[in-house]
Amino acid sequence: MDNRRIPIRLRMSDNSSSRSSSTNRILKANLSIYLSSIYLSLSSLFSSNTVQNLIYITVELI
Repeated sequence: MDNRRIPIRLRMSDNSSSRSSSTNRILKANLSIYLSSIYLSLSSLFSSNTVQNLIYITVELI
């Protein structure tokens, strides 16, 4: 029974690490969406070309 419990614990730890990586990906996606929404809200102040350039730069940084 002890030999069966050990791999289960290892699988639980692997799942927790994958969950943390998935949460980091979700946070990065939320930040990118937030930045893109800011640039779209500022589109009234700038021309469409500059807004496209800013979005392109943010995509390259990510």
